[in-house]
Amino acid sequence: MRKMFVAAIAALVMLAGCSSSSENLTPSNDEIDVVIDVRTVAEFTESHVEGSLNLDVESGTFEASLESLDKDATYLVYCRSGRRSAIAADLMRSKGFEVLDAGSLENMVNLGWPIGQ
Repeated sequence: MRKMFVAAIAALVMLAGCSSSSENLTPSNDEIDVVIDVRTVAEFTESHVEGSLNLDVESGTFEASLESLDKDATYLVYCRSGRRSAIAADLMRSKGFEVLDAGSLENMVNLGWPIGQ
């Protein structure tokens, strides 16, 4: 059942792209094990999804940091515009992770994920 839900969310995220009109997407904390913000530390410090993990995809250490993550978990990644989250999601999938790309922080807000500072 969970695999079907994740597949449906993945399809909806792909259809929504990076636009802000993603109100139909409602992945909840029950279906997503870990949310990853792949922006810089400075961007993350400014604002981020509450409880998200900050792994800067362009830091040079992103790939090595994946070794400490649980491959049985389901991940949701986001960035500022969707470019870096797409890179991170592709890399994570190539390493065997189950990952959804929410695109932007704006999409996360539209999906109802709480923002912290």
